Amino acid sequence: MPRPTTPIDQSTYAARIAARLRELRTSAGLSIEDVQTKLARLGREVPVASLYAYERGKDAGGVDLPHALIPLIAKVYGFTSAGDWLPPK
Repeated sequence: MPRPTTPIDQSTYAARIAARLRELRTSAGLSIEDVQTKLARLGREVPVASLYAYERGKDAGGVDLPHALIPLIAKVYGFTSAGDWLPPK
């Protein structure tokens, strides 16, 4: 059974990135494990717990997404440019 989703306070840019990560994953119908597998295929091993923490964001007790993952997230979701998936500032 999937974890219940908790609304993310989007008052900071980092929190909007966290919310966007969750939005991309759920709208693509992917599990956290699916994202983990796709990142591993791109050469980046990321623990499931870290992926959940990135979706929560630092403001909600998680952690901010490392900048090195921004282009990989773009590839996972089929964006042509690294920043195309990021929310507006």
